[in-house]
Amino acid sequence: MPALHPPASTASVSTAIAITGLFLLGTTGTSLNSIHNRLFDLLTITAADLVNPYIPGGPSPYFRDFTGIKPIDITLGALNGFFCGLLDGDRTWDVDLSYWHTMSMLGTGFALLGVEGLRRGNQGLSVARTNLLGALFQLASYSVACPLYLLLHIFTSPTVSHLPGNLSWAEVVSVNERDVTFLPLFTVLSFFIPTVLMSLPSPSVLSGKVHYTWAALWQLFPFWHYILQQSSSIFNTPSPKQTRTPNRSSIPDKNQKVSHALKRHYQLILTISTITNLTVLLITLTSPSLLPLKSPNWLFSMVQESTFSKVFIPAPLWNPPSIDSTTLALVKVNQSKVPADWLPVLVKHFLQYDIYAPSLAVFVWAGYALASASVQPVAMSPLISKRLVLAKTCSWFLVGGPIAAATFLMWERDEVVLKSLERWEKAQ
Repeated sequence: MPALHPPASTASVSTAIAITGLFLLGTTGTSLNSIHNRLFDLLTITAADLVNPYIPGGPSPYFRDFTGIKPIDITLGALNGFFCGLLDGDRTWDVDLSYWHTMSMLGTGFALLGVEGLRRGNQGLSVARTNLLGALFQLASYSVACPLYLLLHIFTSPTVSHLPGNLSWAEVVSVNERDVTFLPLFTVLSFFIPTVLMSLPSPSVLSGKVHYTWAALWQLFPFWHYILQQSSSIFNTPSPKQTRTPNRSSIPDKNQKVSHALKRHYQLILTISTITNLTVLLITLTSPSLLPLKSPNWLFSMVQESTFSKVFIPAPLWNPPSIDSTTLALVKVNQSKVPADWLPVLVKHFLQYDIYAPSLAVFVWAGYALASASVQPVAMSPLISKRLVLAKTCSWFLVGGPIAAATFLMWERDEVVLKSLERWEKAQ
């Protein structure tokens, strides 16, 4: 059987190098740039202020008494300052579109990696703790936690390099059908609904207290996801008959059910990614002259302010948007309020590097996972057409972005392994 990639050690090292490069890109565009452009300074003197916290442009007073436990409330309040600083500040339409685009990528990326925590081969390993990974997204940033997780996955998970053990290759990649069945619903309930609710205008739609509370609840989305998963496992305990070891004739049917459950989850990710990406892309490529004369003013403003470069292309690392140090010093000395238009631009820059770099890393990792599966002994069926896979991957990347393309690759990987085992079983 011809190999689709270099020997495993070479492929894994090459993939790790690419992911490490994206890790450095993301951390430079987030942490290092945020020190240079004073984003962290602004958050410190606004939402994280211990005496008089506030959100520039946000409803007053700033509510952060969520739990009654001061250290937790201060932490959540500081984290809220980041997103509420963008949502409540004076911003242009390109900031709004970039926000929805990056948030969609974050949610779908978490949903895709969440499957890895359910795979049989990962049970008992650190890579199975994907909800802990989500917590690190919030505390350390996505650009830090995600690439480090992917590096750990490459070198420790048997799902990408089948290590010697008692499980077959398909069993390693397989998941419990019951665990995956409700995964799409849990993703929507824990991440996307809180995202929409915290983004509603305040105080015109939500009161300030409710607005800030929803923002705090969103910060805990990995925890809500974990609670939903655990609740599901309690109410979906299999019967003794269902836990019996399946005979050979039942294995193809079992794999088909697993494939169907995974399919629904992958379809959700592809749907959200594609709708968001194509909508934002269409707006950025539309010329104001093409709009009907009777179009509302907000639509004209959206199209005029949202060019492709402003929404999709971040500022270079060496020249990020920034606040002049002298101007910031005057605000501190005079104890005046931070202008409402300062935070949105800086947060937009942070989010672009915080989401783009790790999303590309997920794409690289997914490509490696498919290549690894395609040369395993179990894949004794005719190889998938490399040209067809490449064409579909590029298509999904264009219409849905890197997470959509990564989802297609992981879906293809699962199909290669599970269906190859079906053919092998039937041939016995």
